[in-house]
Amino acid sequence: MNRLIIGVITAGIALLSPILPSMAQEKIDTIYLSTLYTTHIVFATEVTYADLSNTQVITAKIVEQNKNMIAIKAREAFTTTASITALESNGSIHTFILKYLEHPKNLIIDTRPQNPVQESETPAVKGKGSQARSSAPGGKNVSIVRKSDAPELKEVIEYEQSLYHISKKTQKVTVTCENIFAYSDITYITLSLTNKSGVSYEVSDANFIIESRSRSKRKVVTEKNVFPKNRYGSLSTPAGESSKICYSLEKLSLASDQVLKIYVYEQGGQRNLVLTLSPSDVNLAKMP
Repeated sequence: MNRLIIGVITAGIALLSPILPSMAQEKIDTIYLSTLYTTHIVFATEVTYADLSNTQVITAKIVEQNKNMIAIKAREAFTTTASITALESNGSIHTFILKYLEHPKNLIIDTRPQNPVQESETPAVKGKGSQARSSAPGGKNVSIVRKSDAPELKEVIEYEQSLYHISKKTQKVTVTCENIFAYSDITYITLSLTNKSGVSYEVSDANFIIESRSRSKRKVVTEKNVFPKNRYGSLSTPAGESSKICYSLEKLSLASDQVLKIYVYEQGGQRNLVLTLSPSDVNLAKMP
């Protein structure tokens, strides 16, 4: 009888053995962030949409050099949870819960399949491995065609101020949107910060969020984070001085019931500022 039981257990383990490895590879659905380190999330294809639930304590951006990566970091220690959602160009969508941990165990979260399937069964392609897959027909994403003469950020930041109606002030700290330009599906936004207070103003980065204009309780309020593709300059400003930063964003446009909010949060302080850009400000932006 004992031999029979042992035989059944052995047979069961043999049947489950192909399944056990996949069960051991538990899907990562919680990411721990820190103010000390930057965490990178790697995806199989380009990230076409990303949303961060709490931009006040967490900052994130799509990596310009590799758009299948998101860099994310905590602005400050937080006790609540947050979330980040990313949509890939291949249709895959991912959502992660974000928690704070001063020394995270993992700084690279790789969502790519561990054993990707070969797209071609011909021996020649198999021999080339991943290099052949990356150059296979249909493997490339359609990219936006841009003109080669698009100005660089270090040039745009030096342009004279053309906007004077988008500004916010608190406790002798003023942030202003000096320019908005659009060229070849690139939106350029230049911000300046003047600090006339007695203490320095430190900020890691501005946050761009498209929001519904209406705040009526009967309407659903939609929000969408917009991640800058690149930046030049800084908004951190010593007491009694001014600073400037220029951002480039991917093909930005607003519906008539939307606004673009630019949030500037002070690190370790409460002097937070918010700029509101209307559809006319964004959609009717002039060429640089």
